[in-house]
Amino acid sequence: MAQNNELVYNETIVEQAKQVFGYCYKFCHFLDKDYDGNTFGFSDKILETLCIDVDEYEKSQPSSNQSSMDLMTGISSFNPTSQKESNLRLLPVELKLFVGSKKGLEISELKFKNDNTRTRFSGQPIDEHSVFIYTERVVNQVKHIISQYSLGKNSSVYKKWEIMTPKQYNDYIKFRTDFPYIPINDLSTISNEIKQLCDKNEIEQCIDIVDEWIDKAKDYERKYNVNECNAICSMLLEVIQDILNSMSKDENNDIEYLALRRDDINNMYVK
Repeated sequence: MAQNNELVYNETIVEQAKQVFGYCYKFCHFLDKDYDGNTFGFSDKILETLCIDVDEYEKSQPSSNQSSMDLMTGISSFNPTSQKESNLRLLPVELKLFVGSKKGLEISELKFKNDNTRTRFSGQPIDEHSVFIYTERVVNQVKHIISQYSLGKNSSVYKKWEIMTPKQYNDYIKFRTDFPYIPINDLSTISNEIKQLCDKNEIEQCIDIVDEWIDKAKDYERKYNVNECNAICSMLLEVIQDILNSMSKDENNDIEYLALRRDDINNMYVK
C-alpha cells in the first residue's frame, strides 16, 4: 500500500529565500524579540528551525509601512518509503501569543497581513495554507470566528487558514528524523524464515536464501535505492551471525563461505 506524503520542515527552501530576502533567523529569535524569550511550549526542534523574518524585510523596503506575517518557514512533502522530499515551499506563519482582546482577533487585519506577505514573496513557492498560532486560552474562539468567515465572502481564503496552539504546531511541522525508513520488502518474515531453517540445521537452504537476498540487495543498489539495500544488508548481517553461532567447527567450509558473504554485505552496507 502506498504511503501518504508527510509535511516536514525543509531548510533548503529557507536558505534559498535567504539569498533573496535576507533576515534569516532561528524560530526562537521571534520569541526573544516579541515575547521576552517565552517559548510557549514550542519544541526544541521547532525553536531551531530557520525562518525568514518577514517583518524586518518589510521594514527594510523603501517607503514601506505595510503589515505582514511574522515569518516564513520552509516545508516539503516527504515520502517515508522513498525517503525523498518534493514540493519545497515556504509557509507563512503569524504568532499571536499575547492576544486576549477583541482587537487582537481582528480578522481583516490578519487577512491584510497574509495578502501583503504573499504579494511580497510572489516569486517564491508558497504553500496555499497560512498558520496563525494562539494560546490555548483563545484558540477555540479564533477557530469559531474563522469558521464563520469561511461561510461568507473570501471563504476559500479562510478555509486555508490553519489556527493552532504552539503544541499543535509542534505536531503540524514534522521532521525527516520522525520517519525512519520503511522497507519495501517484509524483511522480518524473511529473517524469521532463515532463522527457522537455521534452527532445523538446514544450513544449505539458509545459505541459498542469503545468496538470493544479497543479489536482491545489489539490484537495489544498482537502482540507487540505497535505503532498501541497507535494510536488506542489516537483516542479512544479523541472520548470518545467528547461522554462524549455530554451526559446529566441522562445518568449516560453510563457515568460511558465510564469512566471505558477510564481507560482501559489509562492502555494500552504508552505515
